[in-house]
Amino acid sequence: MRWRLFSITLVNFVMMFACGALVMQEEVTPDDARTLAEQKEQDPLLKLRYTAVERAVNLTQFGFSESEVKDIVKQIETLEDQYEVRTRPKEDYVSRLLSESDDQDSLIRAICGTNNTLPVRYAAMQYLVTVKAEERRAVDLRAVTAFQPQDWYTSSRLSQMYELADLSKERKADSPRMIIAAVLAGDEELFVNERAPYGGSFFGGWSWDDVTELHKGLNKRVYAYAALMHLVFEVAAAEDGLCWT
Repeated sequence: MRWRLFSITLVNFVMMFACGALVMQEEVTPDDARTLAEQKEQDPLLKLRYTAVERAVNLTQFGFSESEVKDIVKQIETLEDQYEVRTRPKEDYVSRLLSESDDQDSLIRAICGTNNTLPVRYAAMQYLVTVKAEERRAVDLRAVTAFQPQDWYTSSRLSQMYELADLSKERKADSPRMIIAAVLAGDEELFVNERAPYGGSFFGGWSWDDVTELHKGLNKRVYAYAALMHLVFEVAAAEDGLCWT
């Protein structure tokens, strides 16, 4: 695996120079723009319902394997107890934080998807992902007093990543898992330029195994975000919750 990772690094280094030369020579013409627009597909996950009974189904749609889904579902159940979602409904940590944001309209757009250009699975990252010890990771709700937008999100390239991977005709089944991983790893630049392990044809290109080998422990951060995200959406979508209509 070390040789494989060395190969990925070498290819990305070479591609930086190749892409730099191409940028100087290429322009996006109106025809190119129309072609790009025609390549966009509908997001198949937009109609997901975030409820407790649909946890496994939804997480499978994100591209997680059967064993990963079981792990994440267990984490959701643990968070339910930690944040008192089952024992104190409507008065739990999640419900309180959802009702106490300084900018409720922005929070609703991110969590409920109201007038938002990004699907909630990514838009919510601005509130549910923080930086700790120079790593992006899921927020510990017991350590915050309100959901606040995080500074790292302002330079995020999530919109480009979403269009490139989730709305492509060549969409991979695990593109949501890979997008979340790339964001948490700070690999947005690699992702949008389709460099290994997020694309390209060299040495396997798109590879979850290579992502987790390149970033030790990243898979656990991805699972932690998926668990927190799903639970927050469940609480928000519940009767009288933030997104209840």
